[in-house]
Amino acid sequence: MWALLLMTVLVGVQAGVHQGEIVGGHIAPPHSKPWMACLWSKEENKQVCGGFLVHKRFVMTAAHCISDLSDIRVVLGVQNWKKPEPCWQTFEKVTPYFSNYNKRSYENDIVLLKLHRSATLDKNVKLLPLPGNDWDIPEGTVCNVAGWGKTTLNGKQSSDLREVNVTILSNEHCASALELNHIAKTRLCAGLKGKAKDAYEYDSGGALVCDGVAEGIVSVGTEKSPPGIYTRIAKYIEWIQSTLKSAD
Repeated sequence: MWALLLMTVLVGVQAGVHQGEIVGGHIAPPHSKPWMACLWSKEENKQVCGGFLVHKRFVMTAAHCISDLSDIRVVLGVQNWKKPEPCWQTFEKVTPYFSNYNKRSYENDIVLLKLHRSATLDKNVKLLPLPGNDWDIPEGTVCNVAGWGKTTLNGKQSSDLREVNVTILSNEHCASALELNHIAKTRLCAGLKGKAKDAYEYDSGGALVCDGVAEGIVSVGTEKSPPGIYTRIAKYIEWIQSTLKSAD
């Protein structure tokens, strides 16, 4: 669900933005990303967003994915959301913790979902490490993003988990590529101008993984996507640590 071609204010800038499909990627090896969480719409009976396990009791995702909490279930251990497996762990109840999320501007597009019970960690369900402190990822760093979104800009949603490598851009370079005035420091950009490699619709909430660490959350993109825009996790690390402690 990237914010579907909304004409909204993106950090004070008018832009057409969409909620975040893996474009230009490939099917991930089975269960090679055991931290991935599938956010499932009970009403639609399908996958609608991604997420990732950061604690036995918490999944991190994009705040814009949570419009109706009663409609969401979380499933861990998923490779193909149309093909249930014994390794799936399903959570019907979650409690959200937001960080001053702004629904109009998509500012602070991050939420921690507390699971109603602890996840069982095994070879198919594992935690994804978070950044230890606030630092800037060097431009040119190659990272990885995965999801169950569309495989072409106008194509169908994938049932298989797919992945693609994307390159970190400076916010200044990204703003120029997307013809925006400014991109806030609470966001990251990744992708290549003119290259169809990106996350997109139904990939929202997935992790941007750099050197084995979750550095970003698939958030929003523009009509000119790629590159894509991600929530910069390091900017929220104190809030995250405080929230995680509530489960101890």
